[in-house]
Amino acid sequence: MNKILLPLIVTVILAVVGVIADLLMKLAGHSRFVNWKLLGTAFLIYALAIVGWFYVFKHLKLATIGVYYGISSLLFLVVVGVVYFKEQLNVWEVLGILTAVLSLSLLWKFA
Repeated sequence: MNKILLPLIVTVILAVVGVIADLLMKLAGHSRFVNWKLLGTAFLIYALAIVGWFYVFKHLKLATIGVYYGISSLLFLVVVGVVYFKEQLNVWEVLGILTAVLSLSLLWKFA
């Protein structure tokens, strides 16, 4: 296995974990009162993810981490927004998502 492949996979997994925590935070504040259990669970998820980040930071450049995490988070948040919250994307948002994916493929090719 390529020496950067596993840290990249962990980065994408951490993006999923972060999106789950983001979803819990959004749901925690979704009603009139704060749902402290959901908020606490989100906080705990973020705190536990630090172990994974320590591993990733040891093996990848910050620029690479930023791009992979940012684009992975973007894609997973879009899926959650569209599927779970029934949000709709306009043409500019779709174009932005496509250019983000293009930048990821360029980074993978030339990194």
